[in-house]
Amino acid sequence: MGSFYSTSHRDRHNRRLAMTTLTGYAQAIAKATKRTDPHELRLIEDCMRHDIFHSTLDWQTLKQFNRGAREAVKVLKETGELK
Repeated sequence: MGSFYSTSHRDRHNRRLAMTTLTGYAQAIAKATKRTDPHELRLIEDCMRHDIFHSTLDWQTLKQFNRGAREAVKVLKETGELK
């Protein structure tokens, strides 16, 4: 049975839903990087923890956190893990 919604409509809906259901650091990372894909946000958070700060994220100031998120995107682009 076919779907009422087009694929592009479903994709937009899923992205909006993902943004409204993000928890923890994902919302802050999304705001700092303008990225919305939950998988990408998990990759960025992991990179921030293990490659950028080598630590947990809770002790970072907002400025440091945002800068770290953007730096993680650069690292992941360089390694080909993000487009």
